Amino acid sequence: MPEFRVKTLSVTKFNVTVSPKGSFLNADISLFLQSTNNNDRVGLSYGPMTLDLSTESIKIGQAQVPGFSQRPNDTTSFQVKTEVARYAMYNEDGVLLKTEYKNYEMVFDVVVYGRISLLLWGHKMKGLPFTVVCNSVEPSKVSYGDEPKCKVKMFLN
Repeated sequence: MPEFRVKTLSVTKFNVTVSPKGSFLNADISLFLQSTNNNDRVGLSYGPMTLDLSTESIKIGQAQVPGFSQRPNDTTSFQVKTEVARYAMYNEDGVLLKTEYKNYEMVFDVVVYGRISLLLWGHKMKGLPFTVVCNSVEPSKVSYGDEPKCKVKMFLN
């Protein structure tokens, strides 16, 4: 099973506008993720993946991640940037996000999903669906070296 960790999570822009017509979010968030193949014999080949980013169950970004391959005992780091502009939400959610951002209390959930192939002795087991779930990622803790380990789920067709 591969291992994923969040290496960095940086909020480079975060602005919530609250008005009588509703709240709107503008945000740019950058993440570095690390994937490690701890297996001694099996190579991994990831197809294109999708990353969903949310906080307080509010989806605040999505990005596409290009595929890559890993040899046995290999580690790969990759950057993902998400961006939302004028994302509409309820005023209660807007006020909550604004307060959490101001007080450095934001907590993010990161979900990456796609397909993975296993490479063993020249054979390829193609396209197993997989999901990586990184819950409760706190940027303030990540910036101090806490690298949350994510849960990886693989499914057989």
